[in-house]
Amino acid sequence: RENMVVGQAIRRLVNLVLREPMQPDPDTGDETLDRKIVERWNKWAGDKRACDARGIMTFHRMAKLVLRSVIRDGDIVVSPVKTGALQCFEAHRLRSPRGAPANIIHGVEVDPATAKPIAYHIVEEAPSGKRTISGVKFTRLSAYDGGDGSEVQTTFHVYAPARLSQTR
Repeated sequence: RENMVVGQAIRRLVNLVLREPMQPDPDTGDETLDRKIVERWNKWAGDKRACDARGIMTFHRMAKLVLRSVIRDGDIVVSPVKTGALQCFEAHRLRSPRGAPANIIHGVEVDPATAKPIAYHIVEEAPSGKRTISGVKFTRLSAYDGGDGSEVQTTFHVYAPARLSQTR
């Protein structure tokens, strides 16, 4: 993680991939609406309190850290909160609860019939840095919101699978 050469290589790769902040390119057929979408995106993405649940990063900075985490750790979980901001959970917090059923694999709960991710189990960050998971609280984040019959993705697991059956 803190290797000088590898760390510099990761920094350079992230800076090359995400040189400029991401911009939407709406094509609704209505130029006024397209302009409003871009304006709203830029306002949200540039406001640390609006886009980051912790209120410390712009969207561009958060995107760089997400990419860095995927390169370094293999994955990261991003979930929107009720305010519209995004909350990121590092890979070490995605774990299976003790005594978890077989369909929870490394913190990813999958549908037993299809292996489709249906939830993510996030361990509470221990302020003391304690590494054991006994007595630690877990939060279950649903992958989809099916409240109205549609499946809108509500939690995003960012990773680059190398096998078809890979969950993390």
